[in-house]
Amino acid sequence: MLTPDEKKNLAQLCFGNSNTVNEKYINYFIEVGLVKKIGTNYILTIPLIENLLKEFLNVKKIEVINNQIYFQESNMTSNLSLIENKILKALIEKAGNLISREDIAKIIWEKDWYDKYSEWAMDKTISRLRMSLTKIGLPKNFLLTKKGQGFLIIS
Repeated sequence: MLTPDEKKNLAQLCFGNSNTVNEKYINYFIEVGLVKKIGTNYILTIPLIENLLKEFLNVKKIEVINNQIYFQESNMTSNLSLIENKILKALIEKAGNLISREDIAKIIWEKDWYDKYSEWAMDKTISRLRMSLTKIGLPKNFLLTKKGQGFLIIS
């Protein structure tokens, strides 16, 4: 299992601008057998992950501007529910970092979070957010779950 940062660097190495990839990643990918160097190019040794990496590389910027969520320069705020907007804004602000289930619960249910929190409700809310994100064009792996710990988005 590759971390989001490793996926980003592997995608960049094989399909993007390999000059932007840190030498430590290049050496690691070669050492574990994920890539081989042919001339000045780096080739994946496992073709099955090619589409996943290309999808990862094509993720466009998602950001919060003036309390509105923009994806590929289009305002997506109205495409999401109020709760989805709250969660996504928090995830974007901490992109690449894990946000605990407890912190997400506080975002959703605010001061009553402890009384209203349930694993089922959290999972359903995140599931709906994931469906909304794929509808606006983000890849399925954009919102990651760390089982029992929390959630993060790739940066």
